[in-house]
This record gives sequence, structure tokens and C-alpha cells, in this order.
Amino acid sequence: MKHRDSDILKTRNKLREQIAKNVKDARTRSDLTQVEVAQALGIHQSAYSRIERGRQCITADQLLTLATILNVRPEILIEPQPL
Repeated sequence: MKHRDSDILKTRNKLREQIAKNVKDARTRSDLTQVEVAQALGIHQSAYSRIERGRQCITADQLLTLATILNVRPEILIEPQPL
């Protein structure tokens, strides 16, 4: 059971890091500041910064709202993007 839990944790961390990278990339392409996105999301800038650094999980509702704010499809924020 410990091995399975370890694999789940690794997968969750990898996904959170991928989302963080994609969110930051989409925000910078949109020419928005962290403050602007955080306000539109209804959270403090420091919480939003933690999302972009992969230090805070994002809810499904936040992900959908963020995709709307950044004018991208939600899957763009989740899937690995080409270099």
C-alpha cells in the first residue's frame, strides 16, 4: 500500500507542477499580472503565486474560471505543452 501511495503522491506533484507551468505561461502570454488574475479569481495574489509555483492545489472550479480569464481551453492548463 505504501508503494501505491508514493506513486499517487508523485503523480499528483507532477500534475500540480505541470499545471503551474501552464498557468504561468498562459498568464504571461495574456499580458496579465498576478494581481489582475488573482483579483479576477477572487483570491489573494500570494495564493495565486503559490498556484503558479506549484505549491498550492487548484480546484476544478478555479481551473475553469482561470481558463476563462486567460482565454484558453481548460485542457491547455492541464496537458503537457510542446516546447
